[in-house]
Amino acid sequence: MGSFTLNPSSGNVTVPTSREVTLSWTPALGAGAYDVQVFPTGTPSGEECSAANTFCAIQTTSTSFTFTAPVNVTNYSWRVRGVNTTCSPEALGEWVDGNFTLVGELSGNIYFDDLSTATLNLATGQCELSGELVGQEPGNGAVIQALWSGGGVQNGTITGSTFSVPSVPNLANISLTLVPDTSQYRCTCPAGCTLSGLSVPSIGNNFFIARSSQAWWQTQNGLIYAGTTTGNAMVSFVPETAGTNAYLSLRNSASAASSSGVAITGGGDIDSTLEITTKYSRLRQDTAQSHVIGSPYQGARENYQYFYVLYSMGSSPSVDFTGSQPSSSPVNRRAYYGTGNVIIDSNWHVASGESLVIFVNGNLTIDANIAVENGGFLAFIVSGDITFSNAIGESSPSATTPTVAGVFIGNRVIVQGGRSAGDLKFVGEGTFVGWSGVQLERAYADPAQNDDPTELFRFRPDFVQNVPPRMTRPLYSWQEVN
Repeated sequence: MGSFTLNPSSGNVTVPTSREVTLSWTPALGAGAYDVQVFPTGTPSGEECSAANTFCAIQTTSTSFTFTAPVNVTNYSWRVRGVNTTCSPEALGEWVDGNFTLVGELSGNIYFDDLSTATLNLATGQCELSGELVGQEPGNGAVIQALWSGGGVQNGTITGSTFSVPSVPNLANISLTLVPDTSQYRCTCPAGCTLSGLSVPSIGNNFFIARSSQAWWQTQNGLIYAGTTTGNAMVSFVPETAGTNAYLSLRNSASAASSSGVAITGGGDIDSTLEITTKYSRLRQDTAQSHVIGSPYQGARENYQYFYVLYSMGSSPSVDFTGSQPSSSPVNRRAYYGTGNVIIDSNWHVASGESLVIFVNGNLTIDANIAVENGGFLAFIVSGDITFSNAIGESSPSATTPTVAGVFIGNRVIVQGGRSAGDLKFVGEGTFVGWSGVQLERAYADPAQNDDPTELFRFRPDFVQNVPPRMTRPLYSWQEVN
């Protein structure tokens, strides 16, 4: 019988996800059938068709042979001989020998998870995130690597948000590790950015990463309250790079013990770090009683309507505020009144001894700086939203100069972000109350600046001392009961 060629005669054979591997050979002149033997390299002579993980065919008329590749066997030998079935007895040709190594691919995707909400599904061993998944490149210099027992290592390639590690030996219990560019990103899932217990081949492996640092906010010398009863009520991811004295709430000064504020929620959770296992570790510079969860507000809703009644503004007050700093007494001699969408677009300066209370029946946008000297008082009480424009603030992330000062009470408080050149630092002094929420949108253009907060809120005790007596009067509701 004529000679023929095996395919492969040597080298790697890739195991597909079906694990069905096909070997082939060229036809042999004079052969009407073929005997095929596939066996792990090193199988004792005579056991090529009886030992474990062996596969044989006798007098197959095909010129190919398919078998299901077992796990954890990498090196195979195989041989084929032609059979002249027209002879009597049948004539057997010489064996033609080959060998090959079973390999496979590990591949998958990298997704963005800036809120660190991806979780590991213990049943599948894969990380999952509800909603639409957004692919994310892991940065320059990122590495994807497969490791297996015995010290085997195989590097792969990352293309955009996908990766592939080809030609990994046909083994089980392989670990797959992603090392993102740590100056830009960190892993959120799986822990340590390593998937374990994989078998070759394995596709659809998911890694989730987030920015190594994010914009965050900070307070000083005052209580923080968020009334949300479920989910995350208060989130400010203080980065590790910010240093050991970076907290959600700072002391009034280095020597003022126990002056940092306590974080309180109506039942929702608090998160002060990017790592969920340490989420309470950056709450308060003073370690005692760092937070209270499950304390819903039971008092009066001291909003626009509350103070409107308290100040006896009446059914149709005169409009004496349009955005400029008042220079004369209010028409009703109690408080100023504006209506519609009011914009403050020129700087204010409230002197010591000066007291201004301003009602706005609408929305208020603040597009200029507001300073209040010690001994002065300023309050804005707004039925709609109070928005601080992204045009105001400090260019230096380490700045502490106040952007605005006063007591700000509205439906929502919005510190606007989205400035095209990166946001400015916002420093607010006083009290900021958004009954439907506080929305902080600022982020620096350069993530390296995230060692400093993008928003800093400082409590002003002197505002409590200087608050007008009318604002402190209790409201009574008289009702006939019999």
